[in-house]
Amino acid sequence: MSSQIPSAINQDAQAIWQAGVDAVDARKLVSEFVSVTENRIGFGDEYFEIDQFNRIVVLGAGKASGWMAEGFERSLSPKLLDRTIGRINVPDDQIANTAKIEVVGCRPAGNNLPTQRVLDSTAEILKLASNCEADDLCVCLISGGGSALLEKPVGDISLDQFCDVTSLLSHQGATIEELNLVRRQLSQVKGGGLARTVNARNVVTLIVSDVIGDRLDIIASGPTVCDSKDVGQRELNAKAKAILLKFDPDLDNVPSAIMAVLNSNSGSSSNGNESGDEGGDASSVVETSVRNIVIGNNETAVAAAVAKATELGYACESETNELDGDVEMLAEKFAGRLFNQLIKSSRDLGETSSRELSSGSRCFISGGEPTVTIDSESGQGGRNQHLTLATMLKFIAQKGESKNPIVTESEGCSGEQFCFLSAGTDGEDGNVAVAGAQFDQALVDKVMQANLSSKAINSLQSFDSYSFLDRVGAIIKMASTRTNVCDLRVVISRFPKHSSDLPLR
Repeated sequence: MSSQIPSAINQDAQAIWQAGVDAVDARKLVSEFVSVTENRIGFGDEYFEIDQFNRIVVLGAGKASGWMAEGFERSLSPKLLDRTIGRINVPDDQIANTAKIEVVGCRPAGNNLPTQRVLDSTAEILKLASNCEADDLCVCLISGGGSALLEKPVGDISLDQFCDVTSLLSHQGATIEELNLVRRQLSQVKGGGLARTVNARNVVTLIVSDVIGDRLDIIASGPTVCDSKDVGQRELNAKAKAILLKFDPDLDNVPSAIMAVLNSNSGSSSNGNESGDEGGDASSVVETSVRNIVIGNNETAVAAAVAKATELGYACESETNELDGDVEMLAEKFAGRLFNQLIKSSRDLGETSSRELSSGSRCFISGGEPTVTIDSESGQGGRNQHLTLATMLKFIAQKGESKNPIVTESEGCSGEQFCFLSAGTDGEDGNVAVAGAQFDQALVDKVMQANLSSKAINSLQSFDSYSFLDRVGAIIKMASTRTNVCDLRVVISRFPKHSSDLPLR
């Protein structure tokens, strides 16, 4: 993890964030969850007798799926590994070191839309699924990012049409629930489509969740999660159409092929592959039992980040938000929290010895994903960069209005009172190859003293947060983490009287 901001408090923020990401290492999550003895393979508390199945067939997709496959192979005995086949779709830069499970790069890094390679590899996955025998054990490995990595559109919908609708909803600020409900109705693999294709009696799906609240139908659009039998296809199509009308009232940007699907009874749960298609039959010929199990999520990451912050001496609070909401509202919340946190840190410090770091040091950790509505041609950036820049500007505004010397003066504090950091746990943020961004007191002072606020505002309004943040050295760059459990934000503050009061690390 790299940033041009070198101060000690920023390094603490990065260490706290990294601890959260390390806790959801997909290899570790799977290898610790799957257990193998001479006679049984276990998934948590559920076990299968090895002599009851012929092969293990592994299918899946997602940003974490490659390492999930690697972790799964590590769990197997040599005898079981020899009986294992499979195929996983991942981004191009996340190919894993597997022996039996083929991990296929299907899209460029940073491109969260399906490609023709995704469609081609999905056809091969569906072929494996339909060619399963009843006594095979099918293991699906699903993670965030799977929606763009596992796809076969319904009917006559083309890849370009599918991508256009996805981009329309994303740019207009649709929630992940709204986006995935529409995608499920336009896809033969989402909304339980993959599970319906499997011809094995037993399917076990291990999931690394990128959705706050872990709604199984939302994570990767639920390829092994069938829609409720109480909700008919017509009703689901009507809901999808209502979402499109919400963001495009005249439906001018919705292709006719998509409206033809939504105006009919066809869709993810009824319009599968035609007989003889290379993807196989849409419904299994045996009764299939499907178990969907979340093995890692945002709460896992937040808990580990809290533990690290506590270890570093910070009094810590945390939360995960099921609905982060609009990015501007979230920025207002974080700016206010940072402002108040500085005041509390100073009050704490005044009551105890200045050499007790925890007395004047506070940390707030949260997870989630805000929505960004793009109403102009987008520049470079992502939701974490946008959130960081918006939070900094709102904090500067509050600081300028404040009469409290604690937050208006930094003299004698080594410019290290606080840091705000927001980054994607997958190491990706928007349309640039970065994880997110951060700012501290020194950067706030630089922006204010150099009269850069107007440039920052223009950058924010044109959805070009990366250009400004990169220029001032606030961008966080890192290699792909090969996992994905939403975003992780860290707000830390300490208020030493001077730099010599800081304890040695």
